[in-house]
Amino acid sequence: MDDDTKSRFDAVEGRLDGIEGKLDGLIAALDRRFASVDARFTNIDGRFDSLAKLIEDNSDSLQREMATHVDRLEAAMGRNTKVLAGGSKTVAALTQWADKRDQLDRKRDQEIRDPRARIQKLERGSKRRAS
Repeated sequence: MDDDTKSRFDAVEGRLDGIEGKLDGLIAALDRRFASVDARFTNIDGRFDSLAKLIEDNSDSLQREMATHVDRLEAAMGRNTKVLAGGSKTVAALTQWADKRDQLDRKRDQEIRDPRARIQKLERGSKRRAS
């Protein structure tokens, strides 16, 4: 090989070495960027895991709280039902007592009216005789 060809090959080889160096630099920069992106995704994954745990914990807490409130409501409704049932029985008993009392009062009023009517009749009759 002659010197001119050899110098051309050497020039091409030098250029290729330069390009190879640039490519190595670019590949290293890309590797750093990918590592940075991987770190960000790892950070995001951690945040999503934390968020999922927070949502799950809040959901569990809310379910427990709702169950407690539902139990309290059921107990209150049971008490109210018993009070209403007891109240309706009491009202029915009071109504029966009032009906009996009204009958007794009507009977007593009639018993009082009869002698009064007789007395008034006798008084009218004695006034007529006296006149």
